[in-house]
Amino acid sequence: MTAFVADSVSAFVRRLAVNLIPNGYWFYVSGSIPVDKDPLTVDAKFIEMHDLNQSKHARYRRRLAGQASVAYVRYEQEFILLATHGEHAFFEREAGQILDLRRRPVRFHGYSISYRNGHASVRIHTTEYTRLQRYLDKQSVDWSDLKLQHALDSLGFDPYAPVRQQLAGLKRRIQRRRWACRPRLDNCRDLDY
Repeated sequence: MTAFVADSVSAFVRRLAVNLIPNGYWFYVSGSIPVDKDPLTVDAKFIEMHDLNQSKHARYRRRLAGQASVAYVRYEQEFILLATHGEHAFFEREAGQILDLRRRPVRFHGYSISYRNGHASVRIHTTEYTRLQRYLDKQSVDWSDLKLQHALDSLGFDPYAPVRQQLAGLKRRIQRRRWACRPRLDNCRDLDY
C-alpha cells in the first residue's frame, strides 16, 4: 500500500509531474481525509473501488481496449485520484467533481501543477507567489543582500524550470526595488510596483 503514499510534498509533486501527468492522467478529483478517519482504511477503500492494484501490463491492455486507468496518490491527509481518457467507473462515481488539470491546475502546498505545451508544468501557485512578493517587498529594503538570498534559497520549492523562473523574477523585482530606494531609503517603504 505504500506505493500510493508519498512521504513528502516533493515526492507527491514529483509523482504527479514525472510519473502520471506525462502519461495522460489529466482528469482528477482531490480531497482531504477527515482527521478522525484512518488514512490506511481510506487507501484500501480507493484501491478496491477503483481496482488500482493492476500491473503495468494490465493497464496497457486496458488502454488498448479504450478503458481508462486510474491512479491514487496520498500525502498525509490529502489525496488525489487521477484518470486517463477512456471508460472507467471513476467517471460515473465522481461525476460532477472531476476537473481537467489542463484547464484547472492541481493546487498543492503552494504549487500549481498542470499540463501545458505538451508536458507537465510545476509552478508556484499565483496566490502563494503574490504573498511572497508582498512579504519580500516589505523586507527588501531592510535586509542585507546575503539575508535576501538566504530567504529566497530557503523557500523550499523544488527547482522545476517554471519555479526557477519565478524565483529569478522575484530576485529581479527585489533588486529593482532596492536600487530605486538606495538614494532615499526613508521614502521607500510605500513604493509600489
